[in-house]
Amino acid sequence: MRYSGKMVGALVALTAVALMACAGTGKFYKLHLRAGDILTGTLESDIQMKTSRGAKLDLPANSIEEIDFGRGGSAEVTLRDGNEFEGDVLNKSLKIKLSATGKLEEISIDKIESFARD
Repeated sequence: MRYSGKMVGALVALTAVALMACAGTGKFYKLHLRAGDILTGTLESDIQMKTSRGAKLDLPANSIEEIDFGRGGSAEVTLRDGNEFEGDVLNKSLKIKLSATGKLEEISIDKIESFARD
């Protein structure tokens, strides 16, 4: 069966749209909880933080490579472009869409030990 050039172009465009719609932030993360549990999914929350030098940052979810949380909201954040920040996370919780169930979970910052791109 032969497809016309228009048909092939339409199929390529539809495939691209479908992939973008399924992507969310497009990055899977492993979220390590202080209780020892590990969750996998896409990060759905942007991170707001105040750096140790006093700057306030809004970090898009898709720019984050890794976060290590200390006690009381302090954290070390590494971005995908290699930049690193230390400071206090202002979010009270983070949302993650679980890869196993597709369910959106909101998890309190004080329960999170770390998360990193998988």
